[in-house]
Amino acid sequence: SLATTKYLRKTLGYGLAVSAHPFSAASYSTSNQLLREFPAFVVLGLATSLISLLYLQIRNSSAAAFQSLTFLPYQLRPVIGMIVLMLTVKKSGVSDFGLSGGIKILNELLQNSVESSFWDPAIISNRLISRVFVTGFCLASGILGGLVAPVLFMGSSLGALTRYAHTRLFPTASLSSGSVYILAGGAAML
Repeated sequence: SLATTKYLRKTLGYGLAVSAHPFSAASYSTSNQLLREFPAFVVLGLATSLISLLYLQIRNSSAAAFQSLTFLPYQLRPVIGMIVLMLTVKKSGVSDFGLSGGIKILNELLQNSVESSFWDPAIISNRLISRVFVTGFCLASGILGGLVAPVLFMGSSLGALTRYAHTRLFPTASLSSGSVYILAGGAAML
C-alpha cells in the first residue's frame, strides 16, 4: 500500500491518502412527499442490494483466483492488486480512490444541487463501477484498505443516481433534497 500511495502522490499529486474530511449535508426538509417518493427509495434499496451482491461476487471470485495461483508467493499478491489499482486510475480517469478523494466527492454531492456538474450521471456511474471492481479486487489481493468509506461511497453514488433518475422521470414533482437520497443510499449500503 505504501508503493501505491507513493505512485498516486507522484503521478496525480495527491496529499496524504488518509486525511479526514468531515461530511456535511445541505439542509433538507422531509415532509409528506417522502411517502410519494417511497417507490424511489424501494428502487434505491434494490439497487444497493444488487451492487452489494456484485461487490461480494467480485471479491470472492478474486480471492478464489488468488488462491488458485499456488506458484505465486502470498507476499506478491498485493503487488498485483496495486498494479490493477494503478491501471484503473490511469485508464478510467477515476483518481479518487483514497479516503480523502471519496469523502471530498461525497461532500460535493451533498452540497450541490442536482443541476451541478457533480451530479453528472456518467461520471457518478463510472466512479461507482470502478470503486466496486477495484475495492473487491484489491481487498481480495491482500491490500490493506478501508471498507467502510468505499461502501459508503457506493451507496451514496446509488442514492445520487436514484435522485437524478427520479428528477428526470418526474420533472414537475416536488422531491426531497438530493442529500436525503445520498444519505439513504449510504446507509442502505452499510
